[in-house]
Amino acid sequence: MGGEHCGDILVQLTPNFNKEHAYCPSGVVHEGYSLNNLCFFGGGAVKKGVKINRIISIVDIVPTIIHLLGAQMPANVEGGVIWQALEGFEE
Repeated sequence: MGGEHCGDILVQLTPNFNKEHAYCPSGVVHEGYSLNNLCFFGGGAVKKGVKINRIISIVDIVPTIIHLLGAQMPANVEGGVIWQALEGFEE
């Protein structure tokens, strides 16, 4: 890719997209296949042996870590704390 006729935005709807573009996360679904990943947490404040039945996005990881560290949440942070994974949270 490249050259004077290469666009600024490239859209590719195939499951191997992330192998060609710096192993970045992708939400692409193609012919029933996706690149969705598993999310594992461990530690003292995390529930043990629980499967969370909600979609967790990569943007939810940072707010969750900030919360666990007790740091101040930035005003412009994307995503939200994954409360379902934390001890003391009941739905």
